[in-house]
Amino acid sequence: TIEIVDGARKMARLEAPAPLGLGAKSVKPVDYRFVVSYDLSSLVTKQAPESHVFPETDTLTTSIKNEIALSAIGRDYVAAETQGGPEGWRFFKVDNPDNAETGKNADFFLFTDALGTKAKGPSEELVNYRPDPNAANERGLFYLTLRGSEIETLSKADAKKRERGTRLGFVATAASDGLVPLYRWVRLDGDRAANHFLTVTNDPSKLPRQMQRGGWKLDTIVGYVVARDTTPKPR
Repeated sequence: TIEIVDGARKMARLEAPAPLGLGAKSVKPVDYRFVVSYDLSSLVTKQAPESHVFPETDTLTTSIKNEIALSAIGRDYVAAETQGGPEGWRFFKVDNPDNAETGKNADFFLFTDALGTKAKGPSEELVNYRPDPNAANERGLFYLTLRGSEIETLSKADAKKRERGTRLGFVATAASDGLVPLYRWVRLDGDRAANHFLTVTNDPSKLPRQMQRGGWKLDTIVGYVVARDTTPKPR
């Protein structure tokens, strides 16, 4: 609230967060158009506030350079090494030398670092949970990709079936301009989650051929991310 005496002027600095995905992947600043909305009331007449916008026509424009770091993510379908052994999708960080020349690019980027603070931030980590080869009676299970909040609620029995692997990155927990939903598909083995697949599409016809054999269903939106164009470029 700013109080101004009739006929006087007062300077004020306004700060507001820009959309997280605005200008993502762009090396140059991008234009951001906006208006300022405010309520005007009188301390003398006590009348109800009047709503206004500035400017009344058109918009204000500023330039924004998005320096939030993004991590490229790859995906790979790993075939079973033994009869009846585990097989499925594995997601990984592209910049990891161990994954050189492996798989394909996933259709999304993750945020490299947490957004905000740990106590109060608009993001959540995504972590690989890989199958534990020493877990008895757990054949057929493969990689899962879990949010930090899901890891905290794992039962002891479920936690023993897999080992915590790589933190892939972070997702935003709320929708924002420039971001798209990241969907998680799940393949079930009975009532157990056997494998996860992450993508920005919720259309089953656009899933890879390995997922057209059935057994996969849409699980949930795990967060919001920057989409990556994986359309092959013409030669």
